[in-house]
Amino acid sequence: MPRGLRVLLVCGDDDAGHSLGEAMGAAGCLIEGAADYEEALAKLKGQDPARVVVLGGLAGSREPAEACRRLRATFPDRELQVLVVARDPTDLERAVAAGADEVLRLPFAQRELEVRLRGLRRVLDLHRAVAGQVARDPLTTLWSHAMVVEVLARELARAERAQQAVSVLLIDADGFARINDQHGHRVGDEVLSELAQRIKVALRSYDLVGRFGGDEFLVVLPNCGRANAIEVAERVRKAASEVPVLVLKGALDVTLSVGVATTMRDRRSSAPDVVRAAERALDDAKRMGRDRIEIASTVHGEKLA
Repeated sequence: MPRGLRVLLVCGDDDAGHSLGEAMGAAGCLIEGAADYEEALAKLKGQDPARVVVLGGLAGSREPAEACRRLRATFPDRELQVLVVARDPTDLERAVAAGADEVLRLPFAQRELEVRLRGLRRVLDLHRAVAGQVARDPLTTLWSHAMVVEVLARELARAERAQQAVSVLLIDADGFARINDQHGHRVGDEVLSELAQRIKVALRSYDLVGRFGGDEFLVVLPNCGRANAIEVAERVRKAASEVPVLVLKGALDVTLSVGVATTMRDRRSSAPDVVRAAERALDDAKRMGRDRIEIASTVHGEKLA
């Protein structure tokens, strides 16, 4: 049970708000209300805000997705969990694409709501367990290796329930060892920090990126098929290569090689499955000349019944 979970309920529909409030109260949640997005934003910017936001019964077919998108843009580094509740399946699809962590269709069953809330609580518990320890890479401020792999596992589990694709990008800085050898590790650290920021800017607001190790980065693209993943990968590649990286010793030309892997909706894929596929594609990109994108043909996994 999600007992004791603090939730900010944002609902412009009185009937939906009443039913959501009663259901979450019965589940033991501690509920704070907001009539609209602006009031919710003010509360989230206050002291000790809730870490779970439930958006329900908002007017307009695009409003839940837009509210998700605005939340992600306003709090890009906060471990904020968003559950969208709506009647129209199209609203829910848009909300997932905009960065919702969970979605629930009205009318809902109490058990289904509790399952969604338990999933959000598990993620928050994970954040608390690693906070101040290994959650962030100290050099780049991106997610650490352990955290981004855990995030990938969570996204794969959610995608399986929703029958959606997940893509990953495994990114490697070309010739990085040479930069360290010629200019020293301090310059190498400057390059990695700058690349990390360029990658973040090139991503969608709800994508997740971590430092995978050394000069490698892992990007998790929720609800993203192969074609869209290739578009994101190309933006990332261009963000690195089109403008030299400025360091204390001058400007350095840096390029990226990217391996892309996308899950199939009829297979259950683990985080190691997806990463191994991206690694194979990245090896191909390196072998074929670097500064390029290669796509894994398949991601191995267990075929769903």
